[in-house]
Amino acid sequence: MNALHELTNKERGQILIDLFPDELIPTLEGVEHFCNLILLNEQKIRSRWDNPLFTASSWFNLTAECLAVIKRLKSWKRLNARVFSEQLFYGYLSMVVIDCIIKFADSSEGRSKYKVAVDLLFKP
Repeated sequence: MNALHELTNKERGQILIDLFPDELIPTLEGVEHFCNLILLNEQKIRSRWDNPLFTASSWFNLTAECLAVIKRLKSWKRLNARVFSEQLFYGYLSMVVIDCIIKFADSSEGRSKYKVAVDLLFKP
C-alpha cells in the first residue's frame, strides 16, 4: 500500500469501503442525498459560487452525472468497494463524490470511526 499522501482518490474510496463494508449502501445513499440537495438549491448555490476550480454549471453537470452513476450502481447485485471506487472516483466526478461523502460523514451520528476515516482520507 502507498503512503496516504500518494493514494489516488480511487484508492481512497476503495479503502474507505474496504474498512467499512457495512457503510457501502449508506454512503451511496448519503452521496445521493447530498447530490439531490445540491440540485434542489441550485439558484442559491449559483448566487454564492466562488470556486475557482469549477464553474457552477460544471459542478451541477457533475452532480447530475453522479446521480446517474448512483442510479446505475443501486441496481447492481454485486456492488463492492472496487466497483464503488471505479465508478465514482474517476476524473472530476470524484470531487463531487468527495464533497458529498464529507458532508454525509459530518452529518452522521453514531459513526465516529467512519467519520475519522473520511477525515483522514479526504479532508486536506
